[in-house]
Amino acid sequence: MRKILIIILTLILFSSCEIGQRIPPQDYIVDNAWASVFNAFWHGMNDNYTFWFLDSPGSEWDSIYKEYFPQFEKLGEINSSTSEAGGRLFYEILKGLDDMHYSLDISDGQYLRFWFNAGINKQLEKLGYSEEEILNCFLYYDEFYALYEDDRYGKSDYLRENIGTIMYYTFSLPVLEGGGYRDMYLESSESESLETKAGEYFEEYIALSHHLTVFLDNLNVMLGKTGDGIVYFGFSNSIFSVYQDFLATEDESEIQLLGKRLEKILSTFKSWIAEDGTKGLIIDLRGNGGGVEDDIPLLWGRLDDEPFIYSLTRAKIGDSRLDYTSWVPIRFLPDKDGIAMNDDVPIAVLVNSSSASFSELTLMIMKALQEKGRSIRIIGNTTVGATGYITDSTDMDNSGTFEAVPYLSLSASSMHNAYKDGTVYERTGIDPDEMVPFNSDEFEKGNDGRLQAAFSYIRNLI
Repeated sequence: MRKILIIILTLILFSSCEIGQRIPPQDYIVDNAWASVFNAFWHGMNDNYTFWFLDSPGSEWDSIYKEYFPQFEKLGEINSSTSEAGGRLFYEILKGLDDMHYSLDISDGQYLRFWFNAGINKQLEKLGYSEEEILNCFLYYDEFYALYEDDRYGKSDYLRENIGTIMYYTFSLPVLEGGGYRDMYLESSESESLETKAGEYFEEYIALSHHLTVFLDNLNVMLGKTGDGIVYFGFSNSIFSVYQDFLATEDESEIQLLGKRLEKILSTFKSWIAEDGTKGLIIDLRGNGGGVEDDIPLLWGRLDDEPFIYSLTRAKIGDSRLDYTSWVPIRFLPDKDGIAMNDDVPIAVLVNSSSASFSELTLMIMKALQEKGRSIRIIGNTTVGATGYITDSTDMDNSGTFEAVPYLSLSASSMHNAYKDGTVYERTGIDPDEMVPFNSDEFEKGNDGRLQAAFSYIRNLI
């Protein structure tokens, strides 16, 4: 997969050199007025945004400029007195975009005046919030954090159901402390003194919770094997391949120790699924918002012993909003260094409304395996619909992401994906085969209905 991405990015770089006449978004910034920032935004989007085939297949984006530039001109400078009116105009433009990786920050050069996140916007819409309520969240952080106390958002699976909370409520592992996660590494052989439900579920397990100083995030991982041969593997984000790079460091650092622990989890997972006694596999991607694409062959390379196409990808490459590369097939490549899992072992995959990106590419693999006749069921809730790739580069044409310092910072997909049959799941998400409702109160009592549905599916087949 990395080779394909490199080829596409090389094409983008080549085309960028050939174009040579584009004006960078930064050059549209002439003052701290809303019109200046809108100019940088509109032209940056025109050149870099990759989902125009969904959002502006005709002249819709040109109409946006004609309609909104005069309104931004009337607002004058970006400041506290104009932030609500300016934010409202931006929200009107952004609320219907299809790229679920999309995020935008607008500041006056000192203070943030408006922010937008397409994934959060979609979720709040699904939960029944009005446009005015959602707009206020993107204007005032206090309004957004107040949603945590509102049952619609505060008790949704989008917020409450992830591997960290599953480890805490479902398996009674001590990962939460003082309102946040604490570092923890626990193996079942060393936890006999702990009273946990993990021991009731699994004969053997490894649990890890670690605050990632590299990414300023938390990594939570749970691996277990039941007495009747069902392997469970859940993780909060997909960055396993990143930490392999730290294994070679000579000093006994915290990051090297984490790399060693993740290596042990991965080697144990690969060993367990290849055992003759393995009767089923549960992959838990609830709350998994994505990660690096190199994790796909690293984690799933032993699920099958033959290569197959599961996805298509392409990128924006030219001056026109609708200039794209051809669709490039993405292949599943089996891990030839180990034994593949038997193809008669059923697989259950758990997802929810915050499963995105890497999680959804994994689902495309599962759907392709289903078409090959494998017993696989996707269980839970519809996913986010954020299937594109992201780059951190802010100075590459056609790359999605750009900025106009110090007023505008925008992050968006650099390439977009489809299932192997051409179906685009961006914004719509991928529906499960079995929809299982989420009840926050029951979940916090340890009653994990979706996990039970996964066990039932497998045990009914073995």
